[in-house]
Amino acid sequence: MEQRVWVLRGARRYATENPAVVVMHWRSLLLLGFLLAPPAWCADARANKVNFIIEGTILAVEDGDTLTLAGASGGRFHIRLSDLDAPEVAHQRNPYRDRRQCRGAPARAPGQMGGDSARAALAARAPRKAAARAECYAIDRYGRPLCHVFVSATNLNVEQLRDGWAMLLSKRSWVRDPASIAAEQSARQARRGIWARANPQSPDSWRSNCWCRAKCQAPGG
Repeated sequence: MEQRVWVLRGARRYATENPAVVVMHWRSLLLLGFLLAPPAWCADARANKVNFIIEGTILAVEDGDTLTLAGASGGRFHIRLSDLDAPEVAHQRNPYRDRRQCRGAPARAPGQMGGDSARAALAARAPRKAAARAECYAIDRYGRPLCHVFVSATNLNVEQLRDGWAMLLSKRSWVRDPASIAAEQSARQARRGIWARANPQSPDSWRSNCWCRAKCQAPGG
């Protein structure tokens, strides 16, 4: 069984409208070619979905499901963690304000309860300058690679879910790692993180109700 894997160690630009295509500056792209996959790789349901790999160091953690990697050649990659959605942090400018259906949107996007804690939890496991490996599947509509990110042997995506600082995506076809499902279930049963509340609001609902319709719960971390 063969699988094509791209390994990226830096780039000047990273953007494509087609999630199946990775467009990079040719000088910054190291193509390892076709790799003969060992049986363990073939047996891994998540790894079989990986289309390209980014190696670098942690530059910043924006929130509980987004971070920036500095590629070995100097490029920057804004990574969206796959499988999960973390509580939102506050934004000075509301990204929903320009949407036609959100005419009553507030100028500033308030933070969701748990947002600051989710960001702190991810930052604790992904400290600045730590070596990281992002195993990526596609590009989202904002031009961000959708990936599972590893620092040493730690799967950041699974740990965010296990600690209760994120929810699984509502569209389960976007959940690529079976371990993510078990991790969220564990957090819910133990009432960790956002699950300490009886009925935590999903980040998607928060964006729709608060950022778009200005119907917000009290923010907090």
